[in-house]
This record gives sequence, structure tokens and C-alpha cells, in this order.
Amino acid sequence: MRALEFVTRLAGALLGCFILANAIGERLHPGYGADWIWIDLSWLPDRVAAVARLALAAVLIVLAFRPGLFPQARWGSTAVLAFFAGACAVDALRFVGLAQVGRIQSPLRISLSLFLSVLFLAQAAFLGAPRPSGLTCFLFRRSWRAGLWWIAAGAVVLALPLAHILTFGQTDYRRRADCAIVLGAQVYEDGKLSDALRDRLATAVELYEEGRVEYLVMTGGTGASGHNEALVMRNWAAGRGVPPERILVDTEGTNSAASVRNTERILRERGFRSALVVSHHFHLPRLKLAYVRAGVRVYTVPAREGSPLRRTPYYVLRECAAFYVYYLRG
Repeated sequence: MRALEFVTRLAGALLGCFILANAIGERLHPGYGADWIWIDLSWLPDRVAAVARLALAAVLIVLAFRPGLFPQARWGSTAVLAFFAGACAVDALRFVGLAQVGRIQSPLRISLSLFLSVLFLAQAAFLGAPRPSGLTCFLFRRSWRAGLWWIAAGAVVLALPLAHILTFGQTDYRRRADCAIVLGAQVYEDGKLSDALRDRLATAVELYEEGRVEYLVMTGGTGASGHNEALVMRNWAAGRGVPPERILVDTEGTNSAASVRNTERILRERGFRSALVVSHHFHLPRLKLAYVRAGVRVYTVPAREGSPLRRTPYYVLRECAAFYVYYLRG
């Protein structure tokens, strides 16, 4: 029970800090994309939704470090947690419904909202504990057990972006859009495509053949092999029947940030209002975040892998770290 309380407090603290950071970022830089990742409150007026998110952040942070500070505010805290647990539960049910009718495709058929709903309910349940404990009680006690709590804390920090990759990242949101943006990957010295790049291109060509998009936007840079990824990608797609005039190219997409920046400009110049983004599932949460903050309406489509990538565990761990950097930076 103590371990469960610790995990609940820490996960709540991280979530509260994310919400607070995004609220500040949205204030300083309109379009920052506050809270788009987890909790959908689009049905509320913007100011009401903003106040509700701040209230949730305050409750989660206070409960994490000083859970017994305001016993008289127990009912208010419970109401806030119950409200967001319900909102997340509705979103989770909507997700299952869309998957059931084939509007989206998800191997797990579970959204991150379900986990958040359970987290908020657990937070509310621990409010009734006789002596609720804060994180400082666990992490800074003078005992060998403190080391175990720090190890558990690292696991929780890793688990949050990992859960997002396994749920959102693997969900296929393909639909009609103006174009599909394809992120580059390694091209070998002999000009052959890596498995990762072939998977992404095959998925994008499939979207074009299904009539979901009219244009493909290839973005990539020149790697150590000397080949420009975007040009190689264009030639590969053209060789599979996509008309060259339907393929737009960004040859300066040397990293994800540059690809987002350059393709946003292409979409704006062409007057495109929506796009599908094709990459591997571990890459998509970070790309979604970057495009939302760039003001581009995108839907993510995970590349269909011909065979599992050998370095997938490494890529997933790298994206977990990058997730925090992208999420918190302005």
C-alpha cells in the first residue's frame, strides 16, 4: 500500500508540474499547446478550462508534498479529482468507441486517458487515509529504503512518456487530409533505404493510394552517407507510382525540429490546412507536440513495420528523454 501511495503521489506531482509548465508557456507564448496531450476540455469555455487545469495542478502538487496541509479542503480536492477522472473516463470510452467502428486503429484499444482516470481516483482515495504521506516522507528518510524509493521514482518518470508512446504512438489516426508528411531516416552509402525509412515510405504511399491524401511531403537531411534522405525518398515514392508533381521535398530536415519548422512553411505556402504525419510509433508523440505548437493540425499514422527494428528499445528510451525536453521547453 505504501508503494502504491508513493507511485500515485509522484505521478500526480509530475502531471501537476506539466500542466503548470504548459499554462505558463501558453501565457508567454500563445499557441504553446497547453495540455493537449492528456485531458480534453474543449467542451468548456477556454477560461473555465484554464482555471480547472490550474486547480488540478495545485491539488496534485499539494497532495504530493503536503497531503495533510489543508484537511478542510478535502472535499474541494476530491471534487476536482473526481471531475477530471470523469472527463478522462469519457475520453477513454470515446476512444474505445472510435476503435470499435474502425475510425481509428489501435492494437491496445486503450488510451492514456484511462490510466489518468485511475490515477485521479487513486489520489482521491488516498485523501481518506488516516495519515497520508508526502513524497518527502519517502525520498528523504534516513534509511536504506530511501534508495529503493529513488529507484522507483526513476521508474515512474520513465513510465509516463512510455505509456504515451505505447498508447497514442501506436494508434493510427489516418483519415482524409491535404497531405502526408514523411520523416526521414537513414540511407546507406550504397543508396539503399534502411528498414525504418522503407516502412515509413511504404505507409505514406499506401495513404496516397487509398486516396486519403493528394500530396506527400518528404523531409530529411544529408547524412554521413552523403545521400540526402528527402531526395532518396522522393525517388522511391515516384518509382512506386506517385506522380513527381505530387511529391514536395524539404532537403533541410536535419532533425525533428527542423523538419517541423520547414514543413510548416511548406504547408502554409501551399494553403494546406491538415496533414497526416508518418513516422515510427516511438517518434510520434514528440512530433505531435511539435506540430501542435507550430499551429499545424496533424493526425499521426505509425509506420507499418515489415519487421521489428533491432534498436527499438534504444529508440524508445531516447524518445522518453526527448519527450520531457520537448514538453517543457518554450
